[in-house]
Amino acid sequence: MNGIKMTQFKSLKDDIAEFGHKNEEEMNFLFRSLKHSLKTATDHASMHRYDRTVPSIKHGLNLSGLLYKNLCLIPVPSLRGHIDDLFDYIKQTLEENLRVPLSEDLTELSLLIKELEKGVNTLLLPIDSISLPTIEINEQQEQASRAVLS
Repeated sequence: MNGIKMTQFKSLKDDIAEFGHKNEEEMNFLFRSLKHSLKTATDHASMHRYDRTVPSIKHGLNLSGLLYKNLCLIPVPSLRGHIDDLFDYIKQTLEENLRVPLSEDLTELSLLIKELEKGVNTLLLPIDSISLPTIEINEQQEQASRAVLS
């Protein structure tokens, strides 16, 4: 049983590494561009320049659609529903802000995108580079364990 799990783990690890290798540059570009569009839209909305806000929001909609398509290729099926929900929310919020731009909504989306980027970057880290927490057993616990075993 453990052999099957290790094989599945190695396969998933390899699939994620391949995805990252193929898509990392494009994703970095999309994240950077989307964050820039949201910041520009937020700046214009906070100054009540709605005629200048709308093009940035439309650009953000296009970029978020491209990022969504890219992230749907992540070889972790259990993430798909979460990605769908997140980008439905992003799309809905951006579309609402086309009618009534609110800098607070756009700022929230910017923070959400930054957190998503952190999560994706963590997912794409080579698994071998992630150190597992070490469990420290203090001397008293070790002595108590030995006493029980004696």
